[in-house]
Amino acid sequence: INAEYMGHSECLFFFVFCFLVFLFLFLIWRKRVMAQDMDNPFGRRQKAAEMVAGVEVVFKRIACHKGVIGYIVAHPRDGSILKHSGFEDNSELMNKYAHRMHSFVNLTRSVVRDLDPTNDLTFLRLRSRDHEVIVAPDKGLPY
Repeated sequence: INAEYMGHSECLFFFVFCFLVFLFLFLIWRKRVMAQDMDNPFGRRQKAAEMVAGVEVVFKRIACHKGVIGYIVAHPRDGSILKHSGFEDNSELMNKYAHRMHSFVNLTRSVVRDLDPTNDLTFLRLRSRDHEVIVAPDKGLPY
């Protein structure tokens, strides 16, 4: 807009008009968002709680399988234990598994990337004569 060709009243009218159009569009957008949230009155918190509950169900289902000693959920960067089950009586064994598997997952991921830089570690199954360890690293976090 060139203010030289408009008077002050015309320029003011134009800016007020633009503001009202913006406000109208914003209110329409907000109404749609509120309508979506009406379907879910607790919004994102409830969705997050449902997701956590779903993860808990999966952990319980895994722990109920025959022969499962326990599970460990470790932080991907430092290997610290976030959640565990089945190792209550032997925390030394749990820490040993967490530390060694963190190192092994890092090594395995680097080998996979060395072989093919476009590939990534998605699942790891390690079996011995007595035990089996299954690792499912989170794709969204760097290891």
